[in-house]
Amino acid sequence: MVVSQSGSEVDRRDGNSDRLPLSVFTITLNEEANLARLLRSVRALASEILVVDCGSTDDTLNIARSAGVRVIEHPWQGYARQKQFALEKCSNDWCLCLDADEALSDQLAAALPALLQAEDVAAYRFGRKDTFAGEIAPRGLHSQGGTRLMRKSRCRFDTSRTVHEKIIVDGETRKVDLNFLHYGYDDLTTLTDKNNKYSGLKAAEKATGQPRPSLLRLVFSGPVKFFQMYVVQRNFLWGWRGFVRAVATAYYSFAVEAKRFEIMASRDRQEK
Repeated sequence: MVVSQSGSEVDRRDGNSDRLPLSVFTITLNEEANLARLLRSVRALASEILVVDCGSTDDTLNIARSAGVRVIEHPWQGYARQKQFALEKCSNDWCLCLDADEALSDQLAAALPALLQAEDVAAYRFGRKDTFAGEIAPRGLHSQGGTRLMRKSRCRFDTSRTVHEKIIVDGETRKVDLNFLHYGYDDLTTLTDKNNKYSGLKAAEKATGQPRPSLLRLVFSGPVKFFQMYVVQRNFLWGWRGFVRAVATAYYSFAVEAKRFEIMASRDRQEK
């Protein structure tokens, strides 16, 4: 084990040559309830696992260090900047970004060796399987996801975004019909809290250098998002769970626009 003099990094990689030339990285803050599950899903595959933590006060760091992964303690810079920092610290060119409340599915884990062989691909986009109220999403739902497997040399996070990070890719992004698992919305309280937090961040982002908010968006963003989620993305197949998730997502869209009006009203008062 090597500990830097700054106290910022602990390196405990075991150097197992049988593992893939792949760095898995995640950012954490008080993720003791989730981190062990993520680490179990990638431990046998990746030659490097990196946890970048921004000040956890629970057992997150102990869980990471006990698992023998690499740990860097780094002050919070925002979602995109924190993940870009983690990406830059990875040792391998191929890097897999997963949140602490996510995990690899068995099918995706089995496919990784072949995916890493594609020389003409810069990044891969996967679907996401959500768990809500103790049940994993059924087949038939539209699988939301994102770009998670990337070449460090050809990809970077768009650090102008404060939430819902976007990856800028120099080359081909290939969509793969495989899913990673997501446990972050497993109950309505957590989903509501995250929607409230993320809607505030998104509203502040939109309020920077963009036109004033629109009354039409305020009125219709929620209903449009509900229709998209419930009908187009087929959440009606998930019974009451699908309906609740569609309503919660519609509220998120409405809250973003409502908070933009709130920000505008605050600025107008300050200018008077």
